[in-house]
Amino acid sequence: MEFNPEVFNVAAGFQHWLLVFASFAAVLLALGLFVCMLTRGLGGVELFGTAVVTSLKDLAGVSLKRSMAIARLTFKEAIRRKALLVFVVFCIVFMFAGWFLASGTGRAQVQVKLYVSFVLTAISWLLLVVMLLLSCWGIPEDIRVRSLHTVVTKPTRRIEIVMGRIIGFSSIGLVVLGIMSLAGYIWINRQLTPAQKEVLTCRVPVYAPLEFLNDSGQPDESGVNVGDMWKFRSYIAGASRARAIWTFEDLEDRNISEDGLRLESNFEAFRTHKGNMDTGGLVAQYTLVNNRRAEAFAEIAASNNFQTAANELRLGRYQTAANGLRQLGNAMIANDIEFAEGELDGLAEAFNIASETVSNLDDVSGEAWVMDITSAFGECLREAQDSAGKGQAASDFTRFGESIKRLSEQIEIHQASMREHLSRIAVPLPSFVVREYRFGENIMDIPRKIVFLAGNEDIVRFLTKRLQSMSDAGELATDGEVSDALISRLTEDDFVTIENAERISGVLTDLVAKGKLKIDGGAIAPADEDETLYTIVSDVVEDGQLSAEDGWEISADLYSDIVHKGKLRVEVSCLSAGQYLGMARPDLFIRLPDRPFYSGYFKAVASIGMMMILIVTIGVCASCFVKGPVAIFLTVSLMVIGQPYAYTFMSDLVDQQVEGGGLVEAVIRMAKQLNPNVPLGVDEKVEKVINFLDEKVINGALRLVKNIIPRFEPYSQGTKFVENGFDVPFRSCIQPGLMTLIGFMIPCILIGYVALRFRELEAK
Repeated sequence: MEFNPEVFNVAAGFQHWLLVFASFAAVLLALGLFVCMLTRGLGGVELFGTAVVTSLKDLAGVSLKRSMAIARLTFKEAIRRKALLVFVVFCIVFMFAGWFLASGTGRAQVQVKLYVSFVLTAISWLLLVVMLLLSCWGIPEDIRVRSLHTVVTKPTRRIEIVMGRIIGFSSIGLVVLGIMSLAGYIWINRQLTPAQKEVLTCRVPVYAPLEFLNDSGQPDESGVNVGDMWKFRSYIAGASRARAIWTFEDLEDRNISEDGLRLESNFEAFRTHKGNMDTGGLVAQYTLVNNRRAEAFAEIAASNNFQTAANELRLGRYQTAANGLRQLGNAMIANDIEFAEGELDGLAEAFNIASETVSNLDDVSGEAWVMDITSAFGECLREAQDSAGKGQAASDFTRFGESIKRLSEQIEIHQASMREHLSRIAVPLPSFVVREYRFGENIMDIPRKIVFLAGNEDIVRFLTKRLQSMSDAGELATDGEVSDALISRLTEDDFVTIENAERISGVLTDLVAKGKLKIDGGAIAPADEDETLYTIVSDVVEDGQLSAEDGWEISADLYSDIVHKGKLRVEVSCLSAGQYLGMARPDLFIRLPDRPFYSGYFKAVASIGMMMILIVTIGVCASCFVKGPVAIFLTVSLMVIGQPYAYTFMSDLVDQQVEGGGLVEAVIRMAKQLNPNVPLGVDEKVEKVINFLDEKVINGALRLVKNIIPRFEPYSQGTKFVENGFDVPFRSCIQPGLMTLIGFMIPCILIGYVALRFRELEAK
C-alpha cells in the first residue's frame, strides 16, 4: 500500500479554520472599508456601515423555503439542459469496457483492482465534468438571458439564490451519482469470476506509528536510504541490530479473539548481491515485545552524552548504568561536558517519560522504591529544563550533575526492584519470506497462546508469575512438601515441557530443604523477608540450575502477557545478511475481520459525492463574480492545486523543505547555473534582501494561498482504499472530507452572496 492514512484531528482542524476564517474576513472587511473611503471619502464609512448592517440582516433572515424553491427550479433547469445525457456516455463506456479490461492471466487481486479502479474513476470524471459545467455556467447564463432579473425583484435575497443553486446542482449530481454507482456495483459483480469474487472484500486495518533502530540498535529517525528518489520507504540492514518497530495502541479483547490476531505486511526486498536465491526472496521475522524498560529509557538514549548509560538501563544492567550516570554527574559538576543544540530539551522530555512510566507500573505504583525513583527522575527533569532555559554558554551544570548523581544512587539502591518490575518479554515468531520484484504480501495468524523458545529473563518472568499464582491458590505444597501434582500443573496449556517441569519441582524441593523457601500450608514463600520469589528464581537461573540452554519452550498469552495496557510492540528484522528490507508506516497492520465489499465501495462513492458538492460550491461561488469560462478555469485550478502531489509540493515550499531556497534564490541559481549545495555568491546585504523576499513576502503569500485552497486528498483516498482491498476508514477519509466540505462551503456561500449583491446584473 503506497498511501499513508492519518487520523484527522477535529479540534485542531476547527481551531485552524476559525483562525483562517476570522483573518480572511478581517482582511476583506478592511479592504472594503478602504475602497469605500477611497471613492467616497468620509462618507464611505457610513456607506460601508450601511452595507454591513444590511448584509447581516439578509443573513439573519434567510428562508430555507425560498432556497429550496430555487433549488427545485435549478434541478428542473439542469434536466432541461440535458444533464442526464451523461448516462448515455456512462452506458457506452461500460458496454465495451469489459472487452479491454478482461484478462485471464492476471492475478485475482490485480484484476479486481483494475475493475474497481475503472468504475470509480469513470464515475468521478463523468460526473465531475458535468457538474463543473453546470455550476460554473448557471448564474452567468441567467444574467445573460436576464432570467435572474425576475428573481431578484421578488422578495428573494441574493444569499438564497446562491444557496438554492448549490443545493439544486448538488441534488442533481447526487441523483446521477447514486444511479451510476449502483450500476457500477452490479457491473463489477457481473464481470468477476468466482475466484476473483473471493478477493472482492474490504480489509479493516489497524495502523501504528513506525520507529527505527539503526545497525547498532540505537533509535533513529528513519532507516537506510538505498538510493531510491521516492523516500516513502526506509530500509533496514539484514543480519544486524537494525529494527523497524510498530507500536499498536488501544487494542482491546475484541481485537484479539480466542483465535488470536492477524498481522499483514507489504514489505519491499532490496538486494545488494545475489545471495541465497533458493529462498525465493529475503527472510524476515516478527518479534512481539513487551518492553517496559524501552518505554521508560529509550528516549534518554537519544542524547549522545547519556546514550551509553541509557542503553545499560534498557538492557537491565542497573549497576553498570548507575556507575555510568555517576561519572556523567561528576563531569557535569566539573562543567566538563557539552550539550548539542536541543539536547537538553530532549533530555527533559525523556526524564519526564521515564518518571511517568515508572510511576504507572502495575501493582507497585505506591511503593517506596517507585516514589524514590520517580522523585529522582523528576528532579533531573527540573534541572534539565532549567539548564535548557539558560543555554549552553551561560549554564552551570553543577546542580544538574548533582541530581544525576542522586538518580544513580537511587538506581543502585533499588536495582533489584527495578529488575523485577521493569520487564522485557520478547517472543520471536516464525520467519517468513518477502518476495522480490513485487511487494511481499505476507499474512501471519498469531494464536492467542504462543509457544516460544524462552531466554533466561523470560524463564524468570513467566516461571515466577506461574509459581506465585499457584502459591496464592495453595497449590504448591501438600503436607509440608512440594506438591506431587506440581509437574502436571506446570505442563497444563503447554506452559513448559515435562522435562523442565521436573527440573522446577526438583529445584523447589532443594530450596525448601536448604531453608531458602518455607512452606505455609499450600503456599511457598521466601524464608528471608527481604527477598521475593522473583529474586530467588532469578538467582537459580543465574546459577544455571534452570537455564535457557536446556531448551525452554514456554506458553505465553498474547493479551495478558504481551499486550500491555492496550499496547502491542512489533519489531521487524531482516535475517538475510547483506540485504535490505524496506517498509513504510502502512506496510504493517493488524487485520481485523473483513467487511463486505459494498461497505467500502459505497463509502468511496460518498467521498466522490462530497468532492462533487465541493466543486459545485466553488463553481457557484466563482460564477457570482466572473463569467462562465473564467469560473471554470478558477475552479479547475483549485482542483489541480488541491490534489495530493501539487498540495504537498506547495506545503514543502511554504515549510522551506525544497532544496534551492525560495523563488528569488532559485531564479538566481538558475541564471548563474549553481546547484543547491553551492553558496549563492552574492554580497551579504543582497543575500539578506533575497532571504527577506523569499521567506517573508513570497512565503507569506504562499502560506495565505495554502490556507484558502481545499485539500482533495481525503476524497481521492477513498478510491485508493477500495482499489487496494481496504475498507474506507471514517476518521482518516470520510471525516476530513466532510469537515473540508463544510469548512469551504460557509465562506464560499458568503463570498458568493457579497459578490452577487454588489454585482451589476446588467453586465453580460
